[in-house]
Amino acid sequence: FPYFLISIGMMINLRAFTQGWEGWYVAIVMSVSVLLGKFLAAKIFQWSTKMSDAQGSLLFGLTSGRAAVTLAVVMIGYNIIVGYQEDGSPIRLLNEYVFNGSVVMILISCLISSVVTEKAAKQMLLERNEQTQPDEKAHNILVPVSNPKQIDQLLHTAVMLKQSKDKLYTLSVVDEHAGMDRKQCSNLLNMAAHYAASIDAEFHQVMRFDTDVPSGIVNAVKEFQVSDVLVGIHHHTHLKDHPFGLKLRGLLKHASFNVYITRFNQMLDDTKRIVLMLPEKAEYEHGFSLFMQRSYRLCQQLHASAVIYAHPDTLQHIRQLLRRFDLKISLELNELHNWQNVPLIIDSLTEHDLISFVLSRKNTVSYAPLLDEIPLMMERLFPDKMVSYFYPEQTVFVENITTYSGPLSVPATHHHKDDVSLFTQILNDGLDAKN
Repeated sequence: FPYFLISIGMMINLRAFTQGWEGWYVAIVMSVSVLLGKFLAAKIFQWSTKMSDAQGSLLFGLTSGRAAVTLAVVMIGYNIIVGYQEDGSPIRLLNEYVFNGSVVMILISCLISSVVTEKAAKQMLLERNEQTQPDEKAHNILVPVSNPKQIDQLLHTAVMLKQSKDKLYTLSVVDEHAGMDRKQCSNLLNMAAHYAASIDAEFHQVMRFDTDVPSGIVNAVKEFQVSDVLVGIHHHTHLKDHPFGLKLRGLLKHASFNVYITRFNQMLDDTKRIVLMLPEKAEYEHGFSLFMQRSYRLCQQLHASAVIYAHPDTLQHIRQLLRRFDLKISLELNELHNWQNVPLIIDSLTEHDLISFVLSRKNTVSYAPLLDEIPLMMERLFPDKMVSYFYPEQTVFVENITTYSGPLSVPATHHHKDDVSLFTQILNDGLDAKN
């Protein structure tokens, strides 16, 4: 097939476009006729089937592209000789201008088809997200408890994120391989129950026996129809350690649900502003609308303002969400074109600002390799900042089935390079410039 297209391209007479307007006239007429015909056909079908404008545009984009079949038809007509002129030159059924014009028509139609299809597909995705009301059904929250020092903050955060229909669960996994026995897990759940009672919140206690902690969390999510998992991390004194640890990275690798990761160095109630850092195309992630609604709710609960840094297209979608949610919060929107400027933005924030990153996993629409460096950057450059990370819901294809010999935890032999050297250099340059 490529050889056919290449051979056709070699037969084009470019001089026909420079010797007069007839070649351009034929090309324009052919292109307009084809595109107009496909557009009218798509619109008529859209109106007759009551499709949306985005669906009609997608139909037009998918059907307007012309390629091999058009060339084959033109080639047949070009090679059919119906007679000869007085000088002996052949008279073809389709002359050279039609042949050249068909190639230009293919180029124009394919370009327009690609642009229209991409734009319509994005619009359809946004319409689907807008039609899905996050508050129509319950989105249960699961809080795994393993560190007694973090139980209060995690449960307090879960209560603030909770909506009226949501159920709250506390989970403790009995992992015999890690030396966790039933008594230790029971003590953790009792501590969580005492704190929940002190704030008059209802948490359903769950204890599971599983191969490891990530497996227990994944199975509990399926059993109790959980949409959000809230976990906590603490500051690592060894800079070579990844802030998430092996178990949490194993969970992120195999989990398809929303995951909130928090590192709070002070009481959440002291928060004055919530600063959201959103990557480009974050609005196309399935759990984005629910995350934004929970973030707005957290601002209301804390009486805090919201500051959002995002791509202009993402900001436009956020404005639509605000109109739909009808929330009354103080909001500041800022365009973020280069994530290498993030360290300087964070350095200007105060201790009463909660920084919330929307990250993503590989093979998702908003993923970028730079996002993998954010947790390391925050751990090394800003260990005293309050920070949370949100990984949106996604479809996960697990290559290896979980077994007793191969749990969900990632291999312990993984080594981390100095990924944040670029962030460090940018931060130092910014600080020197301020001084």
